[in-house]
Amino acid sequence: REMLLLGADIEQHGEIPVAKLDLTESVVKRFAEDARSAGADVLEILIASPGRQAGNGALLAQRLERASESRTRILTALEEGHLAFLGALSCAGVAGRHTIAVVDVGGGSAQIVTGTRKGGPTWARSIDLGSQRLTSRILSEDPPGAPAISTARIEVDRYLAGLDPPPARALLAVG
Repeated sequence: REMLLLGADIEQHGEIPVAKLDLTESVVKRFAEDARSAGADVLEILIASPGRQAGNGALLAQRLERASESRTRILTALEEGHLAFLGALSCAGVAGRHTIAVVDVGGGSAQIVTGTRKGGPTWARSIDLGSQRLTSRILSEDPPGAPAISTARIEVDRYLAGLDPPPARALLAVG
């Protein structure tokens, strides 16, 4: 696992700087080599919000495809949410007919998906605000202090305004 903080770079520069592209490429190359050494026959690189939000997201995808020698694609926000939903339900003990909400908090975005184990996702939304983006924008001091936390809550509420997910019996958070 590597924390590359691409969301912070995108928040600050609007794109991923060349040095960070180089680092990301080397990390993915190493991960792909490790996966193949461990016996992986098929490898696919799925890029989440950095690919969608960075001005040079297509370049990121090209470089990671070259580094991994694998099919690489940028996920839509809804694809990202649906994968999080399916992944969360694969290891949670929730009945098949109960409505479940899954919140996937990433660094640059967050997805909210509801549905059932049996029927799959039925409602999904994405917001372009994640933990790293919020931290870069508002919570830069450690600890952030009460005024910054209050400002962060207002920012999150602004992004959540108008979202009206169906009621759920259980909530799972992933990230």
